[in-house]
Amino acid sequence: MKYAYKVKTLYDGSMNQPQENRIILVNGKIIENIVPWSSETSVAEDGYQVVDMSGCFAMPGMIDGHVHTILPGDGTSAEDFISNNSYGEILLTAAENIQKSLKSGVTVLRDCGAIPEIVFELRNAVRKGIIEGPDLLLCGSSLTTTAGHTHFFCGETDTPDQTVEKIRQLHKQGADFVKLIATGGGTKGVIQHAQMLSCEQMRAAADEARRLGKISTAHVCTTATARAAVDCGVDMLEHLIWADEHNNLTMDFELAEEIAQKDIPVCITASVISLSLSKYENAGRALTDAEQSEYAMLCRFRDTINEGFRLTCDKITYIPGTDAGWRSSRFDQFAECVIIMANLGMGSLRALNAATGTAAKVLGIDKTCGTLEKGKAADFVVLKKSPVEKIENLRNIYQVYKNGRCVTNI
Repeated sequence: MKYAYKVKTLYDGSMNQPQENRIILVNGKIIENIVPWSSETSVAEDGYQVVDMSGCFAMPGMIDGHVHTILPGDGTSAEDFISNNSYGEILLTAAENIQKSLKSGVTVLRDCGAIPEIVFELRNAVRKGIIEGPDLLLCGSSLTTTAGHTHFFCGETDTPDQTVEKIRQLHKQGADFVKLIATGGGTKGVIQHAQMLSCEQMRAAADEARRLGKISTAHVCTTATARAAVDCGVDMLEHLIWADEHNNLTMDFELAEEIAQKDIPVCITASVISLSLSKYENAGRALTDAEQSEYAMLCRFRDTINEGFRLTCDKITYIPGTDAGWRSSRFDQFAECVIIMANLGMGSLRALNAATGTAAKVLGIDKTCGTLEKGKAADFVVLKKSPVEKIENLRNIYQVYKNGRCVTNI
């Protein structure tokens, strides 16, 4: 069946201003063309069924650059969730998570760490049509040291040879990219600011990823480990938090300039801390001493993340990621990350571009998605009001189309 979606305003995923009075011609799973309203009569004569959305705004399906599909995003720690649930239960949780993302306008998810056996099965189920979901880009395991940050994702390695061997195993299983843990994080028993993988391991991993034609990316939560990852030749950075060991802002503008000059893209997870803070802000009771301490730490961390982004967003190529699954970051809240990016200095058009066309280019999938144009996948989102005019309108998705089919009510 051929459909013609008539919309008032169309944003194509580029840095161009939205176009008015457009019709998206879809044949099966592919966009055949985009034409003006004046072509409506000839379009109907050509056998297209016209779908009148003439008061609506359309844009490409969005790309969430950093999630953990197998985690619940309800405040439960990763360790507790994984240890207290079977693989089957975790897989069902992941299936529910990706459907929430899809309904929120996300048509591509990039999973930055999971249990490989579960997440590869999840992708197989989506590809076979067993469940509805976004396209999935997977690393399988995030690679770390023994007992290091995210060790529960089965990616522990302690020497360069072990790291290369693990990359080859994940490649054989179908991994799309290589994720390296350069810094500690929120894993129990891990020092957050400590370096995890050695420079020798990161250098070997970056070389092996390049040999296999894959992108290598590093989780960096301090300025020092960002410098180490860049020096080791890693292709991309996750989080890029300009902080010292106390989470205080520690800018290195020389490094920022080098990242920009080398065109090393960054997936910024700007919303995860804000959403974690909301758990305490909406507690409805007095916080315990431990909770107050955690809340103060998270506030400082949020401010450091936001200020580092504000100071560098005009130079560095950023794409948005929610870190959904981690802490209290849910899978239906992608809009929050884009809104934060826009309000911290990107502006609405650049933030929307970061979530669509730029994200697709950075992740190497721009031949098939990221922009609305002839020959690309019919993945698009429909809203009643323009997020270009007001970025907060992104919270109110009207309909989502994946491969030419409305999936809003799955």
